[in-house]
Amino acid sequence: MSTLNFSIADGNKPYWTWLPLIFSSFYFFPTIMNVDHVNLLTLLYIFLLYISFILLYAKAVYCRGNEITPWLLAMVLIIASGTYLTPGTQTLFGYIAFLAGFNLTQGKSLTYLLFITTAILISGYLLADSNLYFYVPALIMSAGLYSFGVMTQKDAIHEMKAKHSEKHIEQLATIAERERIARDMHDLIGHSLTSIALKAELAEKHLNINNVSQAKQEIIEVSTLSREILSQVRQAVSGFKTRDINGQIAQLKAKLTKHNFSVQVTNRLANCSAIIESSLILMLTEAVTNILKHSTGNRVTIELEKSHHNINLLIADNGSVSKVNFGNGLSGINERCQQLNGVVNVTHEHGMSIKITLPENSND
Repeated sequence: MSTLNFSIADGNKPYWTWLPLIFSSFYFFPTIMNVDHVNLLTLLYIFLLYISFILLYAKAVYCRGNEITPWLLAMVLIIASGTYLTPGTQTLFGYIAFLAGFNLTQGKSLTYLLFITTAILISGYLLADSNLYFYVPALIMSAGLYSFGVMTQKDAIHEMKAKHSEKHIEQLATIAERERIARDMHDLIGHSLTSIALKAELAEKHLNINNVSQAKQEIIEVSTLSREILSQVRQAVSGFKTRDINGQIAQLKAKLTKHNFSVQVTNRLANCSAIIESSLILMLTEAVTNILKHSTGNRVTIELEKSHHNINLLIADNGSVSKVNFGNGLSGINERCQQLNGVVNVTHEHGMSIKITLPENSND
């Protein structure tokens, strides 16, 4: 990553931002140990130096990426110059190293670590009583906290990628749900509208031959179907199936029979998951809708069974078909089947035949 778009203060862990400042109190330890040799004005400067550090730190923890650079520079200059007043500044260099390791990319953070190390060595050298008790703690704490800052940065990047990935998954789930609703709408509404259109045509034919009573009956059924389609739309949007597989087969058989098809049904499926049953209902409904719209035959076969951990559905008619076109109907069946890790086999040698095979555990 060329830039880092987060800060140490991001998230809901304020204690992680401010609690480490407790250890900065060691800054006052050398002064306390030699308080008898420190005048009041020097004590005031030492205290003001610490307040300046806290204010700069409070600003730096909210900076993102390279925004922190001028604040780090200011902290280094103030702390290094403060070494003239007290060797307790050795405690504060580590905070700068941590912020550099967290906020900056590897190349820039290493450069800053070198800059901090140089500042420690120079400020220590300029001390009148310069010794290892200043250099060693300052350098060790800076190196350790720098490494900790780098590791914290990696954790933050990993968490950020995980959130982006989760958001991406949610977006894909939303798209998939929209596609499901679109298929359900087509399967349910397409079937119902086809039935309404056929009944409206029948009513018109009855009126043309003055068969008013039969025409009225067809219009009443159109009204009933219209109410049913509204209910189906509501259920589809909610993700619910309209009825169980047996009830749907019975209704589809009645509609086919009413349109002069002889229907043979073989249902050996005892039970299946709700997801599979709902999909079977919609695929079966779409297949029957295609038959009502396009078939030139007069016989329909519906077979449903479970074998070898697979669920098989066959819908066939004896109409004459020269070519199979995968329109919205067959495409919807195929897409729905693929989502359940199943396959669709369509043939038309002896009429139209759609065989659907779904794994029994395709809802896992």
